[in-house]
Amino acid sequence: MPKRIGKRDSRLWNKGDVSKIVPYTSRGLRLAEQIMKTLGVKESIIDAFKNGEILVTNSLRPTMIVQEGGTDRDKEIIDELDQNGLMVYHVLFSCIMLGKKPDIHSEFEVNTFEQVVPIKSYLYVPKDIFEEAIYIDPDLMDKPREVVIKEYVEHTIFKAKQGYLSAYTLNEETNVAMFDEISVSRVQGDLIRVE
Repeated sequence: MPKRIGKRDSRLWNKGDVSKIVPYTSRGLRLAEQIMKTLGVKESIIDAFKNGEILVTNSLRPTMIVQEGGTDRDKEIIDELDQNGLMVYHVLFSCIMLGKKPDIHSEFEVNTFEQVVPIKSYLYVPKDIFEEAIYIDPDLMDKPREVVIKEYVEHTIFKAKQGYLSAYTLNEETNVAMFDEISVSRVQGDLIRVE
């Protein structure tokens, strides 16, 4: 869960100056909070995250969007991602429509879909931003650590402003999961996944 800060990582920031050492996990916490603030997410969701609770935004109901606590399965997945260096800050429960077909019998543009699939998207940030940036682009190894981290954070916030977030998506019916970049939108402070 996000409250676990972990040990101080002496590799970070100005070597030798202990006052400037920052736990790398706290950078992930700050990045997740900054993403949510950039998107204009409700304060209650941000406060829950700060207090170590990961909320699930359920947008399956056609007339309302609600936040609820995660299931035991959600907590297992969040813990598993945490062990693999990813910090989940929010979960979106929505559906996607597969097999889009235009209806040619209608005078207006109408589409039908073969299947509606419930999807859970576990929004995450890396706990070690530098390691993630180097993994994505090994050429960054030559740059100073501070620059790499700063550029990664700026790029992530830029993508968030455009509505794109990193997520671990799980198909609730088939149990197939993958790492993905999803598109989101905000509706009165609630995040929803859009296709």
